[in-house]
Amino acid sequence: MKVIALAILLVSTCACQSDKGGVSSIRVKGMTEAEEDRIRLQEWRVERAMQEVIVRYDLEGLNITVVIEEEGGLGETKPNVDLILEATGATVSINERLFLDDPPASDEVLLGLFAHELGHALHYSKMNQAELLVFAERYVRFFESPHGELRLWAAAYEQFTDLTAIAHGYADALIAQKIASKDNVARHHPKKVWDFYLEPEDIAALAKDPAALRARIDETLQVVGFTSLRHFARTLPIEETP
Repeated sequence: MKVIALAILLVSTCACQSDKGGVSSIRVKGMTEAEEDRIRLQEWRVERAMQEVIVRYDLEGLNITVVIEEEGGLGETKPNVDLILEATGATVSINERLFLDDPPASDEVLLGLFAHELGHALHYSKMNQAELLVFAERYVRFFESPHGELRLWAAAYEQFTDLTAIAHGYADALIAQKIASKDNVARHHPKKVWDFYLEPEDIAALAKDPAALRARIDETLQVVGFTSLRHFARTLPIEETP
């Protein structure tokens, strides 16, 4: 019964798609007509950043949906799963403020955002059904109690996602995204209680030191667990990191 309950939880909290089609799309949700028009004028920038990361992460076989809407942080990514709980892609929610604030977010910020968010999609694609169930259950419990027992686990996983982006050469873009994220919180939201991502100075240092980057990845995975992610981490192009 517990397995069935977790399966229902995963399907109910994630977007579902029936197959792997390699399709990407962008939707704008919950805007006034004037706001939507402003965002539509910048949609090509979103497409360009998304496709750049999709190619570098080798995600062309997955369905990626981007939804531009009201969002607490800059972005959030949930897996798309099929009826047998295999990941077929991901849905990325992007904060509307990236396009409505004056000035709008730079292309570098958008690239860093997709480098992080599609890192989640990359991880989901590596997980098996059991791991996706555990992942979903842990995140639901974490959001219910952000200062509880899963805080260190969630922090380690989010940092591992940043490390994935660094390993693929996105350190500069990721730094721009982190600065923009702090600015977004300062402008529009109280400080998030799960604000535990890598700091810009950490990102810059790790990008210059492949050995330190590998050690940090191993350190986070000791906390995160998941055999599939440990296997995946061995394939990261760390030797190519500047």
